Amino acid sequence: MHGYLKLPPAVARQRDLVFQQVQRESKRSLNDIRARRILDVGTGYGMSAKTLARRFGKSSRIWSIDPSAQVLRQVRNDLKNRKYAKQIKFRKARAEELPFRAGAFDLVVSLLALHHFSKPEKGVREMGRVLAPGGRLMIADWRPVKSSVVPHTPKYVPSPTYVTRLIRQLGFSTIVHKGRFWYLIDAMKKW
Repeated sequence: MHGYLKLPPAVARQRDLVFQQVQRESKRSLNDIRARRILDVGTGYGMSAKTLARRFGKSSRIWSIDPSAQVLRQVRNDLKNRKYAKQIKFRKARAEELPFRAGAFDLVVSLLALHHFSKPEKGVREMGRVLAPGGRLMIADWRPVKSSVVPHTPKYVPSPTYVTRLIRQLGFSTIVHKGRFWYLIDAMKKW
C-alpha cells in the first residue's frame, strides 16, 4: 500500500494496518464535525486530503500543505482525475510557519506527520493559531516505541503525553485515542 519495498512482508502489513487504524479512528472523530474551511498539515501520500474531501463534500474548501514540492506534485497528479480534486488546494509550506491568518480554519488535521516537523511544539502552536474558536484539531502520529513497525527512532517521535500537554496549554480540551503503535488526539479550541 505505501511502498515498503525492503521491509519484511509481516512488517509492511503491520504498518499498513496502522495506517488503516488511524484512518478509521480519524473518520470516527470526523463524524460529528461540520467544517467548511479545512487544513491538512503534512500532505504525505494524500491520505488525509482524500478522506477529508470525501467526508466534507463539495461544500468545503481544503488546503493541504507540505514542505516538499515533489510530494505535492505527486499527490496532485494522483488526484488529477478524481471527482473531489478541485476542492483541494495544495500549497508548499512548513507546519512551523503556516501562511494563513489566525482563525482561518474550522478544522485542522495532521495525520502521521508530526514526527517530521523540525519543531513539533512550534507546529502545534501554529495549527492552534490558524484554528477558529470552537474549531477542531486532530493530530495522529506514531507512538515512540521501539519496534520494526514504527519507522522512526523513538527519541524523535513526540509522545502522546507531550503533544496533549502542548495542546492543552493552548486552551484546548482533548480526547486521546491510542493503538499499539499510534495515537490520535482530538481537540476542540475553547476560545
